[in-house]
Amino acid sequence: MRQFILIVALLVMVLLLVFLPSTDLPIEEGTEQSDEPTISEPIAEQSEDWGNLPSFDEDTITIANWNIEVFKVDKAKNAAMLDAMKKVISHYDVVFIQEIREPEAFDILCDALPEYACQMTARRGDQIEYYGLLSKIAPVDWIDHVGMWDRPPLEVSFAINDEIIKVYNIHLNGRRVKSEIAALADLAKDGIVIGDLNSDCEYYDVNNKEVFLDWKWLIPDGTRTTVYDSSCAFDRILLHKDMMGYYIDHGIHKQDISREMSDHYLIWVALEVE
Repeated sequence: MRQFILIVALLVMVLLLVFLPSTDLPIEEGTEQSDEPTISEPIAEQSEDWGNLPSFDEDTITIANWNIEVFKVDKAKNAAMLDAMKKVISHYDVVFIQEIREPEAFDILCDALPEYACQMTARRGDQIEYYGLLSKIAPVDWIDHVGMWDRPPLEVSFAINDEIIKVYNIHLNGRRVKSEIAALADLAKDGIVIGDLNSDCEYYDVNNKEVFLDWKWLIPDGTRTTVYDSSCAFDRILLHKDMMGYYIDHGIHKQDISREMSDHYLIWVALEVE
């Protein structure tokens, strides 16, 4: 009898294991989804791959771009994350911020960096992202463009070496890179293009570039600019050939940028101003 009870108990346990529903948690409804192409899972940060940080004197200007993935108030109000953002941004003179989803998040970041002047693009139609600018140098012109792009470019001009240097900041749609970058080339005839251009790997044929041929693509094709395990230069800096006389250095800032903060690293270029 005792042996029969043990057999029945074992059968019950087997049936429970087979027929009980999975304990996997459902995907939370309403979770924010990015329009960026999915690439792969993030890998752990590698200390030997930080990239050089700029260290220049008053005769230089550093211009940077940082796509802070889905930048909203909850991220800006995270004290540890905000301190890390301040630490990263403080290395540079001019910093463009992309993927701002809530203007208040950018306001919080600006309040934490009083040494910078701040400005943000206007919202148009169904557009859900803004560009923001933190700058220690006063712009002499600001043009918030409209056009065929999902996120139209921001054009900001600075007076450098008694010349006006134009900087075009844009976040290209990963699924429309070819058409959007062609339209950008029709607009930008000189100066600097900097931003998340999604212009590498399966989203853009780098071996058959049709535009910006007389510009220097500073970040080489196949350079990892995100936290993901992919050799893709999604973030780019393009210098017109006439700008190369100002060029000093460029880099990818990885230090202090965690996956929770963003899936993109910051990119920067240094120019001689005197």
